[in-house]
Amino acid sequence: MKLKTFHVFNSYLPQTENWAYNLISNLPESQIHIAAKNYLKNNFYHQEFHFADNYFDEFDQLNRRLGKLSFSNILKKITIKAIPFLFGSVEQAFINYGRKNEIQLVHAHFANVGWEFRNIATKLNVPFVISFYGWDYEKLPYTQPIFQDHFKTLFKIADAFICEGHHGASILEKYGCPKEKIFVVRLGVQPVGIELVKRTKSQNSLKLVQIASFTEKKGHQYALEAVAKIIKECPNIELTIIGNDNEPMRREKVEQQITSLGLEQQVRILPPIDYKNLYKTLADYDVFIHPSCYAEDRDCEGGAPVVLLDAQATGMPVIATTHCDIPDEVIHEKTGLLSEEKNVELLSGNLKAFYKMNNEDYQRYAKNARNHVERNYDVSKNAIELRRIYDEILFKK
Repeated sequence: MKLKTFHVFNSYLPQTENWAYNLISNLPESQIHIAAKNYLKNNFYHQEFHFADNYFDEFDQLNRRLGKLSFSNILKKITIKAIPFLFGSVEQAFINYGRKNEIQLVHAHFANVGWEFRNIATKLNVPFVISFYGWDYEKLPYTQPIFQDHFKTLFKIADAFICEGHHGASILEKYGCPKEKIFVVRLGVQPVGIELVKRTKSQNSLKLVQIASFTEKKGHQYALEAVAKIIKECPNIELTIIGNDNEPMRREKVEQQITSLGLEQQVRILPPIDYKNLYKTLADYDVFIHPSCYAEDRDCEGGAPVVLLDAQATGMPVIATTHCDIPDEVIHEKTGLLSEEKNVELLSGNLKAFYKMNNEDYQRYAKNARNHVERNYDVSKNAIELRRIYDEILFKK
């Protein structure tokens, strides 16, 4: 009999969180139910998934669409605000759905979602699992200190906490989470469906790409500084940056930096791409660059960007940093080159190494990259581990 799991999100599902879909869609012997405060219109609606209705989402969208504050619009906004008091909360709607569908386990994705919907599992009397992914590790309690207390409550009431690597697990343990409640489940990709690209790299040439949202933790500025540092010695170098505008003015700052460093001929910025076009896009480049780092507000990768696995699965080496769990995803001097975060001197040295690398050495990195993902980051295998954890906590419950 299939296990009925209830996966709760804030939004289902941004393109940049495709890894969550890959994981839960591969859960063995599971009937997947999805609940979200708002549903985004994209391509992650698996035909076998079940979705909890959320009529509050429709009212929220209407509220956002209302224009200037005319008398009529003010009345509409007041009515929308009164709806939860008249018909119950979003949380209660999900609890009702859970009872109707005999949900057996609740899994909240991101810590803030776990806190907001912490009562669902209690009301349904089923195990409660919370996954931490990145910004919720340190940025959340730093920018909203009340979450330092919220975490302590969650550590008591939840049955398991899922981290994608040992770095994130160590943070939760430092916060006081019982060690026996912390589990590591790697995220991953589906190598069997990813074509191995037969790239040929010319010596003294390098085509770089970074696909990442424009946020401080993605380290765009250090990639640009590193390119500028070696441009005279390595003139035949190109960098393409692709990403969403996630932080106000971040893209503009990157554009300004390109101009100030005189890199207009070497660096270009392209619009965001749909996930289904990711692998086709990667095929046009030699090396993926991703110099992740801690942001001023403590935002971090928490684990590691899954796009590094996407790139390596195509046979593309990676230049990145030793930030968080990246050293597990990218093996230094085997599948790519790593440097200390924010260290432009070391980062530029790694760029220079790949620039001067001949095709024979490049092919060794490419082969290692693909093999590493196949062995350690096949999401179907990692989903089996998540299901095993579900079974373990169900047995204890």
